Amino acid sequence: KTRRGQEMPKYNQTRGNVDEIQKLRWEHWTIAEDELDKEKQSKATIKKASIDGVSDIEKRQLAALLQPIAEEAVAAYNKLTSSATEDAKLTAMAIKEKLLEAAYGPGVPEISQLTLNKLKENNGNPGTRTLLCGAETPVTTTAKTLAALIYCICAADNGDASGSFKACAADIPNAQSTHGNLANAHTDTNAIIGACPEGPSSELTAGEILTSLAAFLSRGTPKTNKIIFGQLASTACTGESNSGVCFVYKTQAKTDTAAVTKAEWRSKLLDAA
Repeated sequence: KTRRGQEMPKYNQTRGNVDEIQKLRWEHWTIAEDELDKEKQSKATIKKASIDGVSDIEKRQLAALLQPIAEEAVAAYNKLTSSATEDAKLTAMAIKEKLLEAAYGPGVPEISQLTLNKLKENNGNPGTRTLLCGAETPVTTTAKTLAALIYCICAADNGDASGSFKACAADIPNAQSTHGNLANAHTDTNAIIGACPEGPSSELTAGEILTSLAAFLSRGTPKTNKIIFGQLASTACTGESNSGVCFVYKTQAKTDTAAVTKAEWRSKLLDAA
């Protein structure tokens, strides 16, 4: 809009061919701009996203990361609001299966059945924690399940104060796993998830899945050539307090962002929604 207080203009293609993408997104763009206009003083949304005051380089990196995420979010929204036949065929059992695969990967119907072999097999068969979770270099995580991500950002290394370093909560058991070979990583993952509060008894809705997913993704911290989830002090996500309890996605090239935008755990959640 050209001046304050004026209503947003309607989409109008006066020259050339109609831009179908722009035409499709126009209404949502104008609504979003109106909402942000109301926050010019408070910057509530910008502060909530922790991007108030970031550099221009970081803004461009964040924009490059968010563009494909936003496009997929719109695609998910359109899918949810349509009455496509394929959506109607999804049963409660099929949805539950998608959620379980997002959480633990195939072949693990509940957390108690998550073995070390399954944890590795369902997350790229990493030999060390650094390969599973990522590094400062940057090295992208091989994690394909939420369980592996939880392990990366919450489980300490047994060699750090005998595993008593607690990154996520004080009431989780001391860590038993070691970063060198991931021994007992499944035990720590089970203990951490077991310490989580019970979920709501009511049926999970598509909106709740998408809201939780968006909230989770917003916790990433954009840095040069990477985005970090958790705490990375130096070198790698080894589980040690002087190194990192985290997971990393490389964003050096445009193609790198597919690792997060098309991550299996994320795709399964969108399918379930």
